Amino acid sequence: MDIISIIVALATIIAGIIAAIQLWEWWQKRKQTQKKKLTLTVSKQATKNIQQSIKIINFTHPLTQPVIQQIQDLIGQPISEIIEIKTQLDDNNSFDTQIDKLVDKVGFNSDEWQTGFFIVHIPGLAPAAVTLLAELHGRIGHFPTILRLRSKKDKQQQQYELAEIINLQNTRDNARTSR
Repeated sequence: MDIISIIVALATIIAGIIAAIQLWEWWQKRKQTQKKKLTLTVSKQATKNIQQSIKIINFTHPLTQPVIQQIQDLIGQPISEIIEIKTQLDDNNSFDTQIDKLVDKVGFNSDEWQTGFFIVHIPGLAPAAVTLLAELHGRIGHFPTILRLRSKKDKQQQQYELAEIINLQNTRDNARTSR
C-alpha cells in the first residue's frame, strides 16, 4: 500500500466520523425542536381546554370541600361538575370487565371522551388504577390528567390535601425522549 492510499483511507475515515458527529448533532436538535413543539401544542390545548368547563371524574373516596378548593385554586377556575362513580370491585371477578362497566357509568359519548376536559381521581388499588388508565386511554386517545392526594400531617383525624395534578400524557411524552 502506498502513502497516497493510506492518506485517502484516513481521509475517508475522518470524513465518516465527521458525518456521524453532524448526524448526531442534527438528531439532538431535532429531538429538542420536537419537544418544544410538543410542549407548545400541549400548552395551547391546555389553554383551550381550561376555558371549557372542567369536570372531575371520581373513582374513589369523595373529595372534601377543602380539596376541591385547592384544585380550583391550582387550575384557576371552578369545577363545573364532580361525577362520582362508586367503585367497589369484586376481587373474584375480572377487573377489566368491572372497570369497563364503571367507565360506562360516567355517561360520556365518544366525542365527550375525546374533546372534554376532565381530571380523573383514580382508585388507590394499583391493579384497578392501571386497568382504569388503560380503559380511559382507549376511550380518550391519550392518557388523562389525574389527581394525587396526600395525607395531611399533624391531624388527629385522617385528612387529605391536594399534592399535585399530573398530566400523564406529558409524563409519557417526556419519557419517550429517554428511549
